[in-house]
Amino acid sequence: MSARPSDTELGHLIGLLLKLGRLVTQQIRDALEALRESKGALARMVLRREDWVDALELEAHDRIVDLLLKRQPVGLELRAMLALGNSVRDLERMGNEAESIARAALEAQARTLGVQPPRELSSDVEATAALVIEIVEGGLFAIAQLDLDEAAASVHDDAGLKGTLPVDTAALADVQP
Repeated sequence: MSARPSDTELGHLIGLLLKLGRLVTQQIRDALEALRESKGALARMVLRREDWVDALELEAHDRIVDLLLKRQPVGLELRAMLALGNSVRDLERMGNEAESIARAALEAQARTLGVQPPRELSSDVEATAALVIEIVEGGLFAIAQLDLDEAAASVHDDAGLKGTLPVDTAALADVQP
């Protein structure tokens, strides 16, 4: 019979997930600012940091697999591990959306020489992003506190996003002067 891994390993995984979540929310904020303010350097920074998002995602998934193999969890522990895996996947997808917004900001800036996208279009993107950030931050808080009620509330908040994602970055990049 093998020794059971300590909860320190689970704590490291949760810490990694929180780090990924903070990075993704910053990516979203920076991509929006790059779009709103025509900041090409900031958009390029978002694109460079996407590699960090991908690396953190891979590391988190590797740790989850290791924990699943070592612990062979069942019941609530298995559900929690799978939920962490789903959270990692969702955060990585949000990072991809931030990358798309940053690319659209660069394309729009290049094509329009700094002309801002139509206010209603950028307002829709900003409203969706604000909701995403609120949900992510609520979920991260729940994970940090290991609060199942808060985590469930965050999942239910996600229902408000159905139909709003992915952001129509093609429309953002198609701004005409």
